[in-house]
Amino acid sequence: MVEVVGEYLVVVFPFILLFVSWFVVKDWSSWRQYYPTILFTISVNLICSVLTYEHSLWHFHKALFIPNHTFIDFYMKFTSFPLLFFMYLSRYPYKSRWMMQTAY
Repeated sequence: MVEVVGEYLVVVFPFILLFVSWFVVKDWSSWRQYYPTILFTISVNLICSVLTYEHSLWHFHKALFIPNHTFIDFYMKFTSFPLLFFMYLSRYPYKSRWMMQTAY
């Protein structure tokens, strides 16, 4: 039962994240400002995934919709990462002191 719920949660998670980000993001029209950062993080994560393919940090259990760990890795990188980074960077306190920026 837990495996089935987890499998559906992985598929539905980006949609939940999109719904939450609709309320969290201040300015959706400024996505071009964050686009290079999002591409950089995705590319670095892809390089790390390729380099550590044989020695991953987590063990994958085969599921109905998700045939291997590479698929879920790509799925999370291209659906969840952009939304998470956009939510984080859109609320970043750029004009605050360095202490506030460090705490954020």
